[in-house]
Amino acid sequence: MKQTPARYAGFTLVEIMIVVCVIALLTIIAVPAFAKYRANSRRSVCIANLRQMENAKTVWAQENRKATSDAPGRFRSLRYR
Repeated sequence: MKQTPARYAGFTLVEIMIVVCVIALLTIIAVPAFAKYRANSRRSVCIANLRQMENAKTVWAQENRKATSDAPGRFRSLRYR
């Protein structure tokens, strides 16, 4: 009776290194794209906030019968005291 040596099921070192290299390559491609999308998102949020502040200023001007170029503030003119 001949006995054959047992084969171990598993990955070789070369196969594992190839998988690690593919993952590293995908990471190198994905990180700059993610950073670009994040910067675009922050820019969009900033623009939306500026629009919201401008709209609030317009509403303030309409409620207080002021020109839209007037600046809202806590100060009052001395003649109203």
